Amino acid sequence: CVAVDFPPAQTPRGVVHEYEVAARLQDGPEIVRTKVIPNGFGLAKERMTIPGVCLFKTEELPGKRPVVFSVTARECFGKTGRPIESAPFLVRDTGVMK
Repeated sequence: CVAVDFPPAQTPRGVVHEYEVAARLQDGPEIVRTKVIPNGFGLAKERMTIPGVCLFKTEELPGKRPVVFSVTARECFGKTGRPIESAPFLVRDTGVMK
């Protein structure tokens, strides 16, 4: 597996409790997209400091082309924030990042 971890997003009005995490080819289409409810769901804003984590199976990801992960915060009404993205990297068949 490849673990994508990300910092908790906070807004002036509260804590974000839902994220979309996507994997895409560096110069191509999305491969996988999933919704994530982070650890610490329901904690008060002051205590919501636990990073979110999303796991992807290496079989879902190409082994010979660079992959970029993005994380987008979502509110309950569907409004989204600006995504944050990883640097491109290769996933080996063993699941070890290179």
